[in-house]
Amino acid sequence: MITSIYRYSHLVLAAISSLFLVVAAITGLVLSTEPIFYDFKQPDKIDLSELSLGQTIHKLQQEYDELITLSTTSQGLVLADVVTKEGTSVTGYINPKTGMFLGDEITRPSIYNWFTNLHRSLFLKSIGRGFIGVSTFLLILIIVSGIFLLAQRQGDLANGFPL
Repeated sequence: MITSIYRYSHLVLAAISSLFLVVAAITGLVLSTEPIFYDFKQPDKIDLSELSLGQTIHKLQQEYDELITLSTTSQGLVLADVVTKEGTSVTGYINPKTGMFLGDEITRPSIYNWFTNLHRSLFLKSIGRGFIGVSTFLLILIIVSGIFLLAQRQGDLANGFPL
């Protein structure tokens, strides 16, 4: 009787948790392609250790009418918001040595935001994160019930794990 309780609980817990695992696996696979997307879109990196902020600002003042903001990204690129000599505002990556414009700022595609929300919380925000926490707890219960089933089948846990 006890064997059937462990066996059925193990089966039901596995069936419920498998849905969450499939969603997590598929969304994780899509999210793992995000760094590749950025590598293809970004301009070449320039070593910033050999360059001072003053030199960069001086080059940008020569190339553009006005420098509004200047920052570096976590990928090591220089991002500037400038006003060109024609009077248009441009935000994008610049070469800090020459002041030349390298390309527009890369925005995160909405598909990655969508998959991130699904992966983290099933679109339910804090309630969804609770569901993910419960499914994690169910996975722990699957492990425990599996250990009991293994111990019962082998007669002892030592028999299941020979050294």
